[in-house]
Amino acid sequence: MIDQSDIRARIRARLSDLGLSVTGTWLKDHSIGQTTIRNYLAEMSQSLTVDTVAKLAEPLKTSERWLLFGDTQPVSEDALREMVDYATGEIQPGLSIAQIKSAVSSALREQLTLHLTAGLGQSAPAGAIVHGTAAQSLAATTEGEQAESRNS
Repeated sequence: MIDQSDIRARIRARLSDLGLSVTGTWLKDHSIGQTTIRNYLAEMSQSLTVDTVAKLAEPLKTSERWLLFGDTQPVSEDALREMVDYATGEIQPGLSIAQIKSAVSSALREQLTLHLTAGLGQSAPAGAIVHGTAAQSLAATTEGEQAESRNS
């Protein structure tokens, strides 16, 4: 079970260490709502989404894992290699740079979430990785947009 009070304490500690406030522009710069963080820290909301935790990690100069669990144990080399292989598998011909960036970012976020929830420190369970899904979704969108522009 994830202890929300510990997560709140870790967020507060990083805010303090970095001299950031819950009303700063850094939140908007990272697509995080001020109300979301204020309500969470004031215990008006019960938890944060995984996406919000992911968005918080970079500006708080820490990892999602540390925010969630306070665990500083590094990810194993094998698990990291598996995540990178999965993410690079999302790169498909015909995608724009922005689409590749989005697909790889999404794939890494998925893998980190699986990694964290699959035993905290162990790699994701066999069969948990589904290659090509983010890129295929983007490619389908691109093909649809291209067909639509040809028909216009």
